[in-house]
Amino acid sequence: MAELKSFTFIVPGKPQGKERPRSGRNGHFYTPKKSHMYEDLVRYNAKEEYSKVYENTRPLECAVSVDIVAVYEIPKSYPKKRKEACMSGQELPTKKPDSDNIIKSILDGMNPKKKHKLMLIEGIYKDDSQVTACSLKKEYGANPEVRVRVSWYD
Repeated sequence: MAELKSFTFIVPGKPQGKERPRSGRNGHFYTPKKSHMYEDLVRYNAKEEYSKVYENTRPLECAVSVDIVAVYEIPKSYPKKRKEACMSGQELPTKKPDSDNIIKSILDGMNPKKKHKLMLIEGIYKDDSQVTACSLKKEYGANPEVRVRVSWYD
């Protein structure tokens, strides 16, 4: 019988969504530098935690489930009562970035980093097409961060 395995990692800082591709002067499209840098941060934190938990750190080749919690900082301008509602989960963030863009930046960040079809850094999996289940929850907290749990059957 297959065993359920998982690990959790944290991406510190404000949740960031994948930015839209930009068009260069030559007509080619590219991903903005800010998105690349955030994906590198995701990849680094994911690989770091994955290697702490499991000896075999080869990219996964099986179906993967990803659960994401995006934690937003409570605005300082909120009155005390509203801050308490945020901390208790009665008020949830309905602000940008959009949920689908957060998911995209996290899943792309766990992909291998490639340049001109050459692999520069391995990812957690070979491709994010292996993700068969994904969830995202937005909430308020003391420190902005994104918590990610990756699960699979081995």
